[in-house]
Amino acid sequence: MKKIFKGQLYKQIPQNWDELTKENPWLNSQVLTSAEYSNTPFSLVTHPNYCCCEYKQVLNIFSFGRFKLNLPFTVIAPPISVDECGFVGDLEALIEDYKNRKGLFLMLNIKQNQKLPTAVASGKTLSTAIFNNKFQTDKEFLMSLRSPYRRRINKAKQKASSLIWREIQGYAFDEKIHELYLNVLNRSKYPIETLGLDFFKNIQGQIHVLYNGVDPMAFVLIKWHDRNLHFLFGGMNYMKRDEYDLYYNMLLKIIEMGIEGNALKVDLGQTAESSKCRVGCQLEEKYMILFSGNIIINRVAKLFSRFLEYSPPKEKYHIYK
Repeated sequence: MKKIFKGQLYKQIPQNWDELTKENPWLNSQVLTSAEYSNTPFSLVTHPNYCCCEYKQVLNIFSFGRFKLNLPFTVIAPPISVDECGFVGDLEALIEDYKNRKGLFLMLNIKQNQKLPTAVASGKTLSTAIFNNKFQTDKEFLMSLRSPYRRRINKAKQKASSLIWREIQGYAFDEKIHELYLNVLNRSKYPIETLGLDFFKNIQGQIHVLYNGVDPMAFVLIKWHDRNLHFLFGGMNYMKRDEYDLYYNMLLKIIEMGIEGNALKVDLGQTAESSKCRVGCQLEEKYMILFSGNIIINRVAKLFSRFLEYSPPKEKYHIYK
């Protein structure tokens, strides 16, 4: 009997999409409209039991290991590089419906409290660094730290003391600042898509740029959801990275804004776990699911799943007094 996919596929945002996906703010129409300026076309799927976003990508199935094997995937995730899942609704129903289609499917950033299916391959992906805010002021945060960590932060701030942070509007995001983003992207171990200049001009977030006179040295793009602050994207001048300790100062700026804004949590995203843990973050595990409509492929993927998953750093940091 012919397999029938029951999801309804859309190339444009359906009229009632925001109501259907209200549980996941990273799938709302504003984010998706901004994502149209990326180099990754996406589609949306509605179904009585789930809704999701998907896009096509050729990925190394062993991204977190020593081997390399590039395969074409349909990735189920938000169409921008955020550490969030790309669906709402019943996970099991989504997987069973997608099995009626041909190809390989990869779901990213499944939260650790989500029950993972046992019939398909799953494993850890990059962890998310979360700063749980319990401070009223930046000074209170600094004074809570053990002296080696406080000294490291003060040293970083001193290196950048001649630079100035300025918030800019999206229309002022120019090619010079965009080049800072491309600098980071081109050095990333796990690049997915490239976001164009117009994405940053249209995304509804706060853009803060670190200037040396009129020259941008680094920037961070943040977005608030309720009382949670999310670091979305950043960039830096790598030739000046060590001179001004740019990356550390980017992290400190985000945490400072979270404390000033009375955030409950500051989500500093994935990668660079050690640096983020040294400024007070804890790691939250995220998972990925790989599956196909082919039973044999699913069995092989489960057999080799331990070679596919990410191994987070084992070092623990005790930064508070």
